[in-house]
Amino acid sequence: MIVPLFIFGSLLHFAYNWSKHKKEVAVVAAVNESYWEHVKIAFWPLFLFYLIEFAIGGWRHVSFLPAKTIALYIVLILIVSFVYIYKYFLKHNFLVLDILIFFLGILGAQIIGTILLNEILPSNTTILFSFLFLFIILIAFVVFTFRPPKDPDLFKDPITKKYGLKGHK
Repeated sequence: MIVPLFIFGSLLHFAYNWSKHKKEVAVVAAVNESYWEHVKIAFWPLFLFYLIEFAIGGWRHVSFLPAKTIALYIVLILIVSFVYIYKYFLKHNFLVLDILIFFLGILGAQIIGTILLNEILPSNTTILFSFLFLFIILIAFVVFTFRPPKDPDLFKDPITKKYGLKGHK
């Protein structure tokens, strides 16, 4: 599913424009060129895929929620970390590297989520915390789409120098 997830996420990069700027679409699609918006378009396809996986049998695995919640956080960590690392050395963005990092983030999340699904035996407390962390990140994506923190690194559009929906050209 890595390639279809990559394609779906790539399409979400343009979905806000295609929707003629519908706010409902803004929650799942990139509204500007900030790192946060690019992480968002990797997160939502994975989240949808994991919901489908859960519905068709993932619920049978006690480790499903913790494994997939960690995977969803991993995609965020990998994409932001790789971009910051390469920008530290190269001093600016390269589209080819950004696309490769997007792909690697999805790949890493899928690999780690699958490994953890088969390797961990979580307690009820771990499952509860997984649900809490999943809820937190879901709320963050909604809230920060419309009211992003004034963080110049993660949330600011590097082209328009604005935040959130105001950062959309």
